[in-house]
Amino acid sequence: MRYKNWYPDYCKKEGIPFGKNYVLNGYNGLNQPVEIWDPSAASDTVFGFANWLLHEYDKWIDSLPPEKRITSTGKSKKRNGKKQWIQL
Repeated sequence: MRYKNWYPDYCKKEGIPFGKNYVLNGYNGLNQPVEIWDPSAASDTVFGFANWLLHEYDKWIDSLPPEKRITSTGKSKKRNGKKQWIQL
Protein backbone atom coordinates (compact mmCIF):
# COMPACT_ATOMS: atom_id res chain seq x y z
CA MET A 1 0.00 0.00 0.00
CA ARG A 2 1.40 3.37 -0.98
CA TYR A 3 0.01 5.49 1.86
CA LYS A 4 0.29 3.32 4.95
CA ASN A 5 -1.23 5.62 7.59
CA TRP A 6 -4.16 6.84 5.54
CA TYR A 7 -6.80 5.87 8.08
CA PRO A 8 -5.32 7.44 11.25
CA ASP A 9 -4.52 10.57 9.22
CA TYR A 10 -8.06 10.65 7.81
CA CYS A 11 -9.50 10.34 11.33
CA LYS A 12 -7.34 13.22 12.52
CA LYS A 13 -8.36 15.40 9.56
CA GLU A 14 -12.06 14.66 10.12
CA GLY A 15 -11.93 15.04 13.91
CA ILE A 16 -12.75 11.38 14.49
CA PRO A 17 -11.27 9.96 17.70
CA PHE A 18 -8.74 7.19 17.12
CA GLY A 19 -7.03 5.07 19.75
CA LYS A 20 -10.13 4.42 21.85
CA ASN A 21 -10.29 1.62 24.37
CA TYR A 22 -10.32 -1.68 22.50
CA VAL A 23 -13.43 -3.70 23.33
CA LEU A 24 -11.71 -7.08 23.05
CA ASN A 25 -8.84 -6.23 25.41
CA GLY A 26 -8.42 -9.10 27.86
CA TYR A 27 -10.58 -11.51 25.86
CA ASN A 28 -8.84 -14.88 25.54
CA GLY A 29 -5.61 -13.31 26.75
CA LEU A 30 -5.56 -10.47 24.19
CA ASN A 31 -3.42 -7.62 25.44
CA GLN A 32 -4.39 -4.56 23.41
CA PRO A 33 -5.78 -1.81 25.65
CA VAL A 34 -6.37 0.71 22.85
CA GLU A 35 -7.01 0.66 19.12
CA ILE A 36 -3.91 0.42 17.00
CA TRP A 37 -3.30 0.72 13.28
CA ASP A 38 -1.18 -1.88 11.58
CA PRO A 39 -0.92 -1.01 7.87
CA SER A 40 0.38 -4.48 7.09
CA ALA A 41 -2.76 -6.14 8.50
CA ALA A 42 -5.39 -6.63 5.82
CA SER A 43 -8.11 -6.60 8.47
CA ASP A 44 -7.15 -3.08 9.59
CA THR A 45 -7.31 -1.86 6.00
CA VAL A 46 -10.73 -3.44 5.48
CA PHE A 47 -12.15 -1.99 8.71
CA GLY A 48 -10.58 1.40 7.99
CA PHE A 49 -12.17 1.39 4.55
CA ALA A 50 -15.57 0.43 6.01
CA ASN A 51 -15.39 3.29 8.53
CA TRP A 52 -14.27 5.71 5.83
CA LEU A 53 -17.19 4.67 3.64
CA LEU A 54 -19.73 5.02 6.47
CA HIS A 55 -18.39 8.46 7.43
CA GLU A 56 -18.44 9.70 3.84
CA TYR A 57 -21.99 8.37 3.42
CA ASP A 58 -23.11 10.32 6.49
CA LYS A 59 -21.45 13.47 5.13
CA TRP A 60 -23.33 12.97 1.86
CA ILE A 61 -26.65 12.49 3.71
CA ASP A 62 -25.93 15.72 5.63
CA SER A 63 -25.52 17.56 2.31
CA LEU A 64 -29.03 16.65 1.17
CA PRO A 65 -32.09 18.84 1.75
CA PRO A 66 -33.81 17.96 5.07
CA GLU A 67 -36.70 16.16 3.39
CA LYS A 68 -34.25 13.84 1.57
CA ARG A 69 -32.40 12.90 4.79
CA ILE A 70 -35.22 10.67 5.99
CA THR A 71 -36.94 7.55 4.69
CA SER A 72 -40.60 7.42 3.69
CA THR A 73 -41.36 6.27 7.26
CA GLY A 74 -39.61 9.31 8.77
CA LYS A 75 -36.46 7.55 9.96
CA SER A 76 -33.00 8.99 9.41
CA LYS A 77 -31.05 7.58 6.48
CA LYS A 78 -27.92 7.81 8.59
CA ARG A 79 -26.75 4.69 10.36
CA ASN A 80 -29.53 4.51 12.96
CA GLY A 81 -29.40 8.31 13.13
CA LYS A 82 -26.11 8.33 15.04
CA LYS A 83 -22.43 7.76 14.50
CA GLN A 84 -21.56 4.09 14.65
CA TRP A 85 -18.02 3.02 13.97
CA ILE A 86 -16.60 -0.34 13.33
CA GLN A 87 -13.82 -0.79 15.84
CA LEU A 88 -10.45 -2.19 14.87
